Amino acid sequence: MTTIKKSDALQNLEQFMNTQLCRSIPEFRRSQKCYKLAKEAIETGKVRPNYQQGSGKFAKIADHESEVKYLLLQSGVEVQVLNDAPRNGRHGVIIKAITE
Repeated sequence: MTTIKKSDALQNLEQFMNTQLCRSIPEFRRSQKCYKLAKEAIETGKVRPNYQQGSGKFAKIADHESEVKYLLLQSGVEVQVLNDAPRNGRHGVIIKAITE
């Protein structure tokens, strides 16, 4: 797979977000976190899609890894999934978007 320019990847992401498929799936709307993370991954080169919400016994891990990876692949971006956690936990997941 050849690398794609950042501007072309952002344009492809916008075109994909305007399709009927994305409008019908609530997780892929522009206001959702996965769209913002995919856009950030294209612009900065990497993103951490998993984070903790809440505190104490109400804490949970928000996992957007599969949605962000899907949006990037639909945009034509080459994706690498890395993990820098000491015991390969979910908080250590990094999605690296390879663009020019």
